[in-house]
Amino acid sequence: MIFTEACWLILDYCSIPL
Repeated sequence: MIFTEACWLILDYCSIPL
């Protein structure tokens, strides 16, 4: 699980506020 790339791609996959 990539919370870094997936975060700015899909906020749904982002558990942390980037």
